[in-house]
Amino acid sequence: MTSLSVKYMGEMHQSLREDYRTPDGKNRAHCFSIAREMQKLLITEGKSSQIFYVRGALTKAEREDGDCIIPLQYQGRINDWRVHIVAVADKHVWDPMLGKPVPIEDYCSLAFKYKTEILPANIPIN
Repeated sequence: MTSLSVKYMGEMHQSLREDYRTPDGKNRAHCFSIAREMQKLLITEGKSSQIFYVRGALTKAEREDGDCIIPLQYQGRINDWRVHIVAVADKHVWDPMLGKPVPIEDYCSLAFKYKTEILPANIPIN
């Protein structure tokens, strides 16, 4: 039997895998909302989950838009994110953009084009 968190991740991955935006340029879903829903499901399943954020880790000297993060999933179609929010549980990032949980130490290199860092967001669980 598939857990609700795995099912949700698969459904969101299918929905978001081609593009994160609708034809009129708006986001299909907000990463914070997705991360919170994922977090709720993980907690319901007995896992300890936190919200983390990803930000660019390059300086302006290294790259003109140093704080931009560019998701590899969208092959350059999206290049203006400043932050990305994800759920983390059991040292794995649960981000539907990738389609499966990945170890936190591998996440940034699998998900983003340039150097990024992932940090706890210290958002209370409601």
